[in-house]
Amino acid sequence: MKHSRWILRATTTLSLVSTVGMPSGAFAQDKDAPGSYSGTEEIIVTAQRKSESLERTPVAVAVVSSEALARQAITSERDLQFATPGLTVRASQNDNQLNFSLRGQTVDAYTSSLPSVLPYVNEVQVGGAGSTAFYDLQSVQVLKGPQGTLFGRNATGGAVLFTTAKPTDELGGYATARIGRFNDFQLEGAINLPLAPDTLLLRISGVHRSRDGIQKNLFYDNRLGKIDRQGLRASLTLMPNGPFTNELVLEYFRAGGSSLSPVVSYVVPVEDNVPGN
Repeated sequence: MKHSRWILRATTTLSLVSTVGMPSGAFAQDKDAPGSYSGTEEIIVTAQRKSESLERTPVAVAVVSSEALARQAITSERDLQFATPGLTVRASQNDNQLNFSLRGQTVDAYTSSLPSVLPYVNEVQVGGAGSTAFYDLQSVQVLKGPQGTLFGRNATGGAVLFTTAKPTDELGGYATARIGRFNDFQLEGAINLPLAPDTLLLRISGVHRSRDGIQKNLFYDNRLGKIDRQGLRASLTLMPNGPFTNELVLEYFRAGGSSLSPVVSYVVPVEDNVPGN
């Protein structure tokens, strides 16, 4: 079964400018989590839609910084479960249909039930059982336990907050390439452009991944599980004179490929199904 999904998303945020002590290592994991941050700087989170210290946040939060994502080679949502205790991310038919689970709260992709754990990108809910544009991220915050309507929709299991990297006033960028089995090729990069220092900042990032199928269909003599993804994101920050700042994010993301087929692990012999045996 072929699968293709297109996303064109635009988000804008208008807020008051506030000064918060937030060093480069401010986003980190729980201290007991693998690859956790062990410094003494204050950890700032946005679990309640405002920047505040993790110690003063009355919510169970596990945070993975951009440095931790790169250090632990976390390149997809499914890799997050290896860095965040209690989180399980599984694919149903393909890598574009994901199911987040926290504390036993989950949902079957083939039912009409509402997801128990909801993913958000820049505080915008992006669906309950789908992949996000997982590239050029500033941090990933995992909120454990029941969540109210603070983010616009109730969730009984928790929420996963993806925060994209914001433009800065420094000219720079990065590029990363990876190769693997089955002709797996991944390319990711970003460039930061201060159009007008301290006034107008622009950041452009993109990702591409392609991979051949990992499952062979003997009947049709083809391969299933192909991946074909492209994403492009533009982030614009406007800081006019005054106590206001406006952030605009435009994003295009296409996820294509083919689904996997269930594998038969056991077959009941015909004679065992005969009544009386």
